[in-house]
Amino acid sequence: MNAATNSPPVISLEQFLAQNDASPIYGDPGLHRSSEYVGKATHARMVERQAQKDRRLAERVAEYTQIYNQKVEVGELRPPTGMEYLLATASGSEDNEATHAARRVLEKRAARMAAAEKDKREEE
Repeated sequence: MNAATNSPPVISLEQFLAQNDASPIYGDPGLHRSSEYVGKATHARMVERQAQKDRRLAERVAEYTQIYNQKVEVGELRPPTGMEYLLATASGSEDNEATHAARRVLEKRAARMAAAEKDKREEE
């Protein structure tokens, strides 16, 4: 709980998974190359090993997703609202396309709200 507002901390599922080392990033890009350089048996072992790692990760993601959902139900955590999510994304790196997209969405929303306020004042 936040002491000042007495509300649960705001955290997204993705952030929760990352904090618990359960980010769902599967596979290994190196395994997509041709097996002609390594041999078929070695490549098959590498693929099977990666598949085992992916299965363990999927179990970990499912476990922590369930924990997150329980914490949300109990009120220990609160997922971000759409606006909070946009604001967090918009405050990201200038090099990130998602940052620019979030800023455009926020600008459009602000323009819509300003137009609605103007219409409301004109009606009065």
